[in-house]
Amino acid sequence: MLVPLAAAVPVLLWAGRALDSTALDDDVARGIGVRVTGRRFALALVAVVFAALATSQAGAVDFVALAAHRSSPAG
Repeated sequence: MLVPLAAAVPVLLWAGRALDSTALDDDVARGIGVRVTGRRFALALVAVVFAALATSQAGAVDFVALAAHRSSPAG
């Protein structure tokens, strides 16, 4: 767990700054030189990777049990 967490620190620092500029209106962000579409794609990719890391640490059984309740006919 320590290695992915250590690798995540620079990514999270980048993501924090990226979210600050993405919070602006799209036109304003483009005006200051931000590639909005590319940045959104990269932030989504970071979110997917962190969700996968969390699932791998917590265990897939817990995740499937949570999802199975919602997808069952009785749920």
